[in-house]
Amino acid sequence: MNAVTETRVRAIVQSAEAEHDLRTAFAGASSYEIGIVRGRLADHAPDRLSPQDVLIVDVDLNSRADMAALERLLAGEARPTVIVTSAAPASVDAMRRLIRLGVADYVPQPIVQEDVLAVLRAVRARLRGESGASQTACQVMSFVRRSGGMGATSLAIETAFELSRTRRGQPRHRVCLVDLDFQGGSAWLHLDAEPLLDIGEIVRSPHRLDSKLLAAMTTRHPAGFDLIAAPNGSINPDSVPGDVVGHLMALACESYDCVVVDLPLGWTHWYADILAGSNRVLLVLQLTVVAAKQAHLFLDQLKRSSAAGTPVSVVLNRYRRSWFRSGLKVREVEKALGHKIDHFITSDYRLFSAAANHGMPAAKFRSGTRTEKQIAKMARGAAGGAGA
Repeated sequence: MNAVTETRVRAIVQSAEAEHDLRTAFAGASSYEIGIVRGRLADHAPDRLSPQDVLIVDVDLNSRADMAALERLLAGEARPTVIVTSAAPASVDAMRRLIRLGVADYVPQPIVQEDVLAVLRAVRARLRGESGASQTACQVMSFVRRSGGMGATSLAIETAFELSRTRRGQPRHRVCLVDLDFQGGSAWLHLDAEPLLDIGEIVRSPHRLDSKLLAAMTTRHPAGFDLIAAPNGSINPDSVPGDVVGHLMALACESYDCVVVDLPLGWTHWYADILAGSNRVLLVLQLTVVAAKQAHLFLDQLKRSSAAGTPVSVVLNRYRRSWFRSGLKVREVEKALGHKIDHFITSDYRLFSAAANHGMPAAKFRSGTRTEKQIAKMARGAAGGAGA
């Protein structure tokens, strides 16, 4: 094998269709030395593959045996670079698990030549550029509001800005804000940014979505973080297939240390998958009866979903402390929710309005405010210390 021009690729596939698709994809691809066997990973342990070699593994994401075999493979010290392919659609939760295990990339079935070759090109580029520095797992924080006007988008923006800031003695973190409200998202409006995500095109041609295409649909904001957002009215979020949203999130996690998600108001069919794949959910509300009732319903729904195990922080936004204030009390809200208020964010409507008018985060527009310090504490806690 020519070490300069060829990459050694081995594949373990479970079906004749997958084997045929791979052989077709690699026909005439002189940059790769390919070898394919049929069977399950547990029965075909790869022989003497180095981290510079690529192993394509056909895995049933719902099979405990397959996932256990994959975990054993990736736990080895001299493991190859692993790309997973699967016949079943991958949920966000499954994609997150693959990322945590250290899988290099994912290729859906049926396998399309341009998909697998694009993934291999990206993997080869990463292998050439690796510096040996240790990699940290991507942290995903999802902001949720169950009533309109709670200020969740503003808090998501401030969190992304806080996590992207360079602090003395700390490495700079790559941060992306992902607005998954494909119909009425407002993050790009707050930031005066161009929404480049063509979610309609991705839904029509999901096989085209790779790291290169996503990068082309990502906006770099002068505040220091990236934004993935679609123009208003692009598509009803509930019309977007779950595997498309899952693949988008997985690609974002490959490219960034921290991903801040601004979720749509309604509970879509993929909503629970996003929450299950998050490190923390931040439920934003204000001190009103309606907001408290909606938040209570959300927490009940969350407990019954696949995301029941995801940690939740309750954020009371635009809070004004008053010893003489009548009406709803914090302790009454906490009792109704069955959950304490984890973060209090002081009301500063004039500051946030002025910042939005200038297309920048409030903490960049005016630093040193009490609100900035409260949000910084919330952001660092949600990210498990990243950016601290």
